[in-house]
Amino acid sequence: MADRLDTARAALEAERKDLQQALERVEKALNTLGAPSAPRTRRATSSNGRRRSTRRSRNGNRGDQLKGVVKGTKGLKPSEIAREMGVSQSQVHGIVKRLSERGEVTKADGKVRLSS
Repeated sequence: MADRLDTARAALEAERKDLQQALERVEKALNTLGAPSAPRTRRATSSNGRRRSTRRSRNGNRGDQLKGVVKGTKGLKPSEIAREMGVSQSQVHGIVKRLSERGEVTKADGKVRLSS
């Protein structure tokens, strides 16, 4: 039993020596390349610096949802649409802007309506 332990220990020591040599080669190569730059990792944050939810709606879903909310009404205020959709007013304004550029909705008298 002791012989097996000695053999395993020797194998592990040899592997550690190989890994240390590999680490030295890598560090030498990195030093040759110069100072490392800071990694460019960013968290999903909103414009106010708060962390944004990582769950995002697929393209087009919110626009379709907004049109469904407005459909059959004489027009709704952005705050009413936001409440119905469960999103912020600023999100509704962005969706309305995109849809109005496409000619799918119009905004008049503070209300959003489907285009005819």
